[in-house]
Amino acid sequence: MPNVIAGPDLIPGYDPNGPNGLSGVIMATRVATFFTQPVFAGAPPGDPSRLFIVERTGAIKIIELDTGQVLSTPFLDVSSQVLTDGERGLLGLAFDPNFATNGFFYVDFSSTDGNTEVVRYKVSSSNPNVADPASATPILSINQSEFNNHKGGWLGFGPDGDLYISVGDGGGAGNPLHTGQDINSLRGKILRIDVDSPPDPGLNYHIPADNPFVGPAGSPRRDLCIGLAQPVAAELRPRDGHLLHRRRRPGHLGRDRYRSERRQLRLESFRGSSALPGRRRNQHRAGGRADLFI
Repeated sequence: MPNVIAGPDLIPGYDPNGPNGLSGVIMATRVATFFTQPVFAGAPPGDPSRLFIVERTGAIKIIELDTGQVLSTPFLDVSSQVLTDGERGLLGLAFDPNFATNGFFYVDFSSTDGNTEVVRYKVSSSNPNVADPASATPILSINQSEFNNHKGGWLGFGPDGDLYISVGDGGGAGNPLHTGQDINSLRGKILRIDVDSPPDPGLNYHIPADNPFVGPAGSPRRDLCIGLAQPVAAELRPRDGHLLHRRRRPGHLGRDRYRSERRQLRLESFRGSSALPGRRRNQHRAGGRADLFI
């Protein structure tokens, strides 16, 4: 039986006695425990029985929601391919809208050479709870080797069927790289690519013709939004075409002092500068483990 817990210490930043607090309104149900640095939870479209948990250390695990059991074999384990110092790691997961028929899903991780890698995998043909590691297909690689923070990592499919990718500015104290406003860099951006159409020459994807920015020859660019520092969580809202995002910076000194924001942008008006989201906060336990609450 899952534990149901309520109280001011359960949700970070929630004060039941504060101006917006109603004690007992916010409750959380513990559905599983002892994950290692979980950063994302999601499920394939139309699959209400499983929840996939991304661990920053390199594994994706499955919770069977009917039983509350965490399957002993990870859905995917790329820990040997991932750097986890600083804000690096396995950071993002997105299921193809047609996952039920094609079995494709995408991950975003920091490779051992420091790059941001977006890779497509396919589920095993013999076991729906395990990915086929041999199916790995590189989609996008971005140099992020200088520093170990501001890697972004969020992935998501929009109502248009395109894949959205958040890429951090590469980090470093004092913003030494200045990549967010650099139109020749993919860092500090949200990208939009088409992974369903035939790929463009030299690429493993197609660049949508209606992306808002264009290159010198008038061809569309991959970036949809520029001027971002650490975009790590977002939500594409189909009903009104808004991208909702939240930003949280770690509790460092100076410009990196903690702050939290929630903003929204229309997908059709992404030009200009912005700022983005923050890594999810977990209920930490001894040994770096965490529980999952819903």
